[in-house]
Amino acid sequence: MKERKKSPLKNMTFKEKVDHIWEYYRIHILVSAMVLFFVGSMLNHLVFNPPKDAGIYVAFLGRFMDMEEIEDLQDRLTEEIVKDETEKTEGKVEFFMLDYDRVEMAEMNMVTVQK
Repeated sequence: MKERKKSPLKNMTFKEKVDHIWEYYRIHILVSAMVLFFVGSMLNHLVFNPPKDAGIYVAFLGRFMDMEEIEDLQDRLTEEIVKDETEKTEGKVEFFMLDYDRVEMAEMNMVTVQK
């Protein structure tokens, strides 16, 4: 009959056990943590807190628009135009910056106009 080897962890202190496990399973632990984080993020986004649908979509082109103004406009659109009691839809506002005076922004302007 074969004799079973005794576990090397039996004679170790708690700190030695933790060090031993970390030494041999660190990659497994890190990969498992990343997978759990990714799955948790996806579940949070898709199941528990899904994004609202756009009841109305407004886009602005220009040089500057204050982000607080965009949020206020988005709230007003949701309240006054969408009027959804189920709160599954909302008004969405997007701002695309165009600045033709600056040469370094020429490529970004082209991309924004194509969008």
